[in-house]
Amino acid sequence: MNPKAIITGLALLLVTASNAQGNFGLGTKIGYEYRSSSFAEAGLLLYHPLEGLFDLPWGFVGANVGYTARVGGSDFVSGPKLGVEFHAVVFSVRSDFTYLTNYKKGSWQFSSEAGLSFVGLIYVMGGYNWTFTSKEFWNATGPRLSIGVNLYKLDEFF
Repeated sequence: MNPKAIITGLALLLVTASNAQGNFGLGTKIGYEYRSSSFAEAGLLLYHPLEGLFDLPWGFVGANVGYTARVGGSDFVSGPKLGVEFHAVVFSVRSDFTYLTNYKKGSWQFSSEAGLSFVGLIYVMGGYNWTFTSKEFWNATGPRLSIGVNLYKLDEFF
């Protein structure tokens, strides 16, 4: 699977969603994820309230761009990530692509998760992580856990 084609597909999905009625918002996200090691993540979230897209009063669909870095461990591993997410009332799903690197070698990762949330503000999700390239560098294929907070304009939902 070609990572450039996948990232292009995510960008096209975001452009298509931008034609929807209503206003987009910009928020931030912070979190913790475990994918064979502990990582901290931070990023920006471009979101659209579900009320303008579906007949659901609380939640959002969005795209995120961020950065993740390994917490602890003997060597520094970090990288950019690009993803999409959907949060409705108490249910959440998200997928992302991450390029992990130690600045000598790198590895493309794909993650898909589902879990519980409070309108996407606070979430706990479990899922699976696949490593596409350079498995000898960082093979994180296996289960994963994410806990995080999305900070966005709450008055759009209540």
